[in-house]
Amino acid sequence: MVSRYKDFTAAVLASTDVDTLLMRQTIMSFDDAATRDTALSGVLVEGMHAYLLDTDQTSFYNGAAWVAVTGYGLVTFTASGTFTKASYPWAKSYKITCIGGGGAGGGAPTTGAGESSMGGGGGAGGVAYDHGLVSAFGASETVTIGAAGASTDTTNGGVGGATSFGTFAVSGGGSGGFARAASATPHAAKPGAGGSATTGDVQLSGGSGDVGFVTDNELGFSGKGGDGPFGAGGRSRVTTGAQELSGYAATGYGAGGSGSIRGTSQTGTLTSGAGTAGLVILELFA
Repeated sequence: MVSRYKDFTAAVLASTDVDTLLMRQTIMSFDDAATRDTALSGVLVEGMHAYLLDTDQTSFYNGAAWVAVTGYGLVTFTASGTFTKASYPWAKSYKITCIGGGGAGGGAPTTGAGESSMGGGGGAGGVAYDHGLVSAFGASETVTIGAAGASTDTTNGGVGGATSFGTFAVSGGGSGGFARAASATPHAAKPGAGGSATTGDVQLSGGSGDVGFVTDNELGFSGKGGDGPFGAGGRSRVTTGAQELSGYAATGYGAGGSGSIRGTSQTGTLTSGAGTAGLVILELFA
């Protein structure tokens, strides 16, 4: 039996005391689990604690295995990947937030004398929430992050991709904004619709983009991109004459880009605002 306490008031500090009473009762720090296991091989004692730098996690040795000390975990996916259940043996329940990719703003067709054109804003990705018991997960679950809607020059904006966590939460991407043909009369560009969630306890549509509009060949604005809970749509562009302006890309996750706009006699190359990719946030509870 290893002594857990010693009063050093009238005692000599021996090397064995440093090992058993100090070193093995601190919270030791290691780069990862493999480094920890190698360093402590042969000296493991029940009650030891260790902190792992790669996972930012503290664990304790229960006499048979290392067990995580936690009541909450946060796993964020900004790129497609895999969730492995065995990496979180302490987790009992979960909450998933799933955001589809945002659509791009519409392009602006080239214009002749006295004409103008513009694109509508791209829609934001759908939003799905799901919660339940971790025991319902398989050994691993595939996570797919919806791509950002691609920008364009003179055509409709690209559609955002669908985001999913296994079969538990699925959110569609936002639609791209429409490109409105050049015209010499007042006209508008239709925005892209927000994406729809199709699986999850709570299923919400993403925010629609805004319409683009011109009053004549001198004054007009492109459509702003749709906002999402974790991203802001690209800002509208405004023209006051013989100008051509590319749209603004969305920021964050799952938001729509804004449309481009052209005034009279504009034939250059423009880039509508791209959407932003989706997101999955997995919260784990002990």
